[in-house]
Amino acid sequence: MKRPITDIEELKVLEKNIMKQVHLFCEEKKIRYFLSSGTLIGAVRHKGFIPWDDDIDIYMPRADYDRFCQEFDEWGKSRSLYLVTFDSRNHQYDLEYGKVCDSNTELIEAQFKNKKKIGVYIDIFPLEYIPDHGFAKTWYILRRKVLYRLFKSSILDLNDPSNKELYSPAKYFLIKLTNRLNSETLFDKIKKMEEKYSAVPTGLLMNFESGTYYPSSLFEERILWPFEDEKFYIPKEYDKVLKIAYGDYMTLPPVEEQQPHHIQDVWRIEKND
Repeated sequence: MKRPITDIEELKVLEKNIMKQVHLFCEEKKIRYFLSSGTLIGAVRHKGFIPWDDDIDIYMPRADYDRFCQEFDEWGKSRSLYLVTFDSRNHQYDLEYGKVCDSNTELIEAQFKNKKKIGVYIDIFPLEYIPDHGFAKTWYILRRKVLYRLFKSSILDLNDPSNKELYSPAKYFLIKLTNRLNSETLFDKIKKMEEKYSAVPTGLLMNFESGTYYPSSLFEERILWPFEDEKFYIPKEYDKVLKIAYGDYMTLPPVEEQQPHHIQDVWRIEKND
């Protein structure tokens, strides 16, 4: 039996519980992670979720992310959790980053061609070393961004009206032109670029989902920080990280922008006694 989840607070509890288990796994395996993006803003500004936000994002340096992807599924199985990635052995999903999902819930992300049901999730984004100076830096970022945007375009379902609303007419026209590209080929090209630098530390780390890059020194140390009634890791230099990504992150956005972005058709699977 399935019951729809329409309350953002219920969704937050589910996501926080996933995050709690991910934290325990990472502590056990000595895998580094950091709260990121809006989740990091929420931790610093609100000591928990941004009140109107409805997701959890974390960063992992590429080497930690790869270990996480290799080892989490077996551990998560007994805790009703599973990992989805593009090249996952057990749960393939058309995204370049990972999602840890709750197997007692269901949702469908309508904007993607892949309409597989997954569970309520938290997002895990790899941080990748990139060349840190001169032409090599500029050329790498340009090529990598182009490949990533083409990959994102190739997995979108253009029959879903929400996609047209998300992009300007010019961007949507470009997406239509590139939507039929082969996502597997693009993913393979991206992986080859990653492998060139992932094992060689440089002075810069980049998250290609947001397009933001940071001095790698900002992620050398981390601290446990209050998040709702738990504690999770954030960068010790969180203020510098957030200012690079958002500028004045302590000022609240206009009221009309204080809306959840991710809540959608989602259900809790209830077992009959």
